[in-house]
Amino acid sequence: MERYNSYELGSLTDGAKKILPQVLDEMGYSGRYTISDPYLFINSNRPVVVKAFKNAEEVAHRCKGNLVRVKKVTEIDVWVPEFEAETIDLAYSKAIQKVKNNEIPAKNSYIEVYNDRNDYWYNELDV
Repeated sequence: MERYNSYELGSLTDGAKKILPQVLDEMGYSGRYTISDPYLFINSNRPVVVKAFKNAEEVAHRCKGNLVRVKKVTEIDVWVPEFEAETIDLAYSKAIQKVKNNEIPAKNSYIEVYNDRNDYWYNELDV
């Protein structure tokens, strides 16, 4: 029985998702993968999958380039009194509501970029 690794397709654009099977077949992986959105199951390793994803994006966009995943992270400590939320689950919801409503000012915000070659998020101070 062959061993399949799974990789999320969430970072790919719709065009790249459509062209990915053709790219994988051209790379010699015909019959060695299954796509079940949101995952690719393939008998291969991460560097090959990263290359396939990049190739699919380049074909979909009709030019060479890089798909960069960026996120902005804001860390905020929120005190939720028990009279506002009796359980921890309610406290989580209340804290999210307070942040969304800008009741709590953000202290530490930073930007991170994802390096899919080594499956790691770098923050703006690392790059």
